[in-house]
Amino acid sequence: MQAFVRLRPLSGKEARATIATTETDCTISLNKPSAQGYGTIEEHSFSFDGVFGPDASQPEVYEAVMRPQVQALLEGRDTLTFAYGITNAGKTYTVQGGAAP
Repeated sequence: MQAFVRLRPLSGKEARATIATTETDCTISLNKPSAQGYGTIEEHSFSFDGVFGPDASQPEVYEAVMRPQVQALLEGRDTLTFAYGITNAGKTYTVQGGAAP
């Protein structure tokens, strides 16, 4: 099993977050206000088989993630693509891409 992540563009309050990525790692830094008014930085790191930024094209994601699955399916093997996330997490964006410029 492999896990990939495609980051959608940040919107609204999300824009306050800092996201650093490599080919296989994603670190999210959030500036969280506290009751005293001081901002604290909360950092979360995740590892994947591949990380695609918001500027990744549909063909780029397809070639890296889906083409091997389609090829395996055509060769008679079982495959599964599973898009998971809460509402507004970016599942539709990942599968369909953003609006064409």
